[in-house]
Amino acid sequence: MSEKIITGHGREGIEKLGTPGLEQIKGKMLIAHRDWLKHRLSPNDPAKADLSYFWSLLPKETREVFGNGILAGSFYDFRHMIRFDDAIVRVAGGDRAAILRGLGEYSAEHNIPKNAIIGSVHQFFDFSTKLHRQFQSYGSSEYRQMSERAGTMVYSGVESCHSPIFCASSVGFFRGALRLFGHADANVREISCTCLGGETCSFLMEWS
Repeated sequence: MSEKIITGHGREGIEKLGTPGLEQIKGKMLIAHRDWLKHRLSPNDPAKADLSYFWSLLPKETREVFGNGILAGSFYDFRHMIRFDDAIVRVAGGDRAAILRGLGEYSAEHNIPKNAIIGSVHQFFDFSTKLHRQFQSYGSSEYRQMSERAGTMVYSGVESCHSPIFCASSVGFFRGALRLFGHADANVREISCTCLGGETCSFLMEWS
């Protein structure tokens, strides 16, 4: 299990990439992030985006894992997603935290089915915790309603597998989800972070 200090959502934090084969994430998350980069590089025709430089930045181990493509329904080691997103940031250029939030927003907009946008925001996020293991093979999530227009998503059991990069894109994911409910002015911030020594990674969401 590797550990190092990196910068993600505008601040430094400890990154732990987990144990190969144990802490994994769903391929559809990676596909969404890759497609965000395609649109960034070739907005008029994303299918023609040249990703050769992006692939060259990935460690050989990660390139080999994705050599035959990324399967939406398969699980991949957390470490590969972090390397993936780090390479995207380097290719895209610009504000690191903003890019990572953009990846999360894009993922929400393309991975949350339209038929899931029913009921209240609180009902949606509460139900999403029941699907946690369909997207991450480690940890657990809990949604806590704070008020009529505020709630907190809490991730626990991630002490051995976390990264500021992942937290930054998570902020974007929640912002994107809230936008699907019509709350484009939503404010999302991480109020506790395992990367900074916290017991959980907790995200406070507020909307008007």
